[in-house]
Amino acid sequence: MIDQTDKEAEYYRDMVISQGNHIETLKADNAQLTESYYKLIKRIEELTVERDNLRAQLNIQHYWDSQES
Repeated sequence: MIDQTDKEAEYYRDMVISQGNHIETLKADNAQLTESYYKLIKRIEELTVERDNLRAQLNIQHYWDSQES
């Protein structure tokens, strides 16, 4: 009976270790995706400012303003 209990304990121990490793991998993936997301948000802001500056330089802002209405 002790052999069976030891086998079950080992089985569940291995399962917990495996799940722990999987959780750590998911945490790392989530951190990487979060970092990428915020980098993209920053890049979108930069491109928006650049676009607005180009519109002002080319004096075409009024074209977009009239099209948005």
